[in-house]
Amino acid sequence: MDSLVQRLRTRSGLLTINEVANLLGFHPVTLRDWAREGRLPALRIAGQWRFDRAEIAVWVEARRIG
Repeated sequence: MDSLVQRLRTRSGLLTINEVANLLGFHPVTLRDWAREGRLPALRIAGQWRFDRAEIAVWVEARRIG
């Protein structure tokens, strides 16, 4: 998990829903639902979901157990 957060923080830019799905291991439909519900930080740009790397890193860290 630490390496995931480090990888997210060392680069800048926005991720697509498929990129986030691959990083986190969730299905894109689940992530789209969470984004729509406000449970996952996301932006809608030209009708497409985009995710800020730094915000996803914070989201992952906030859900860490232990």
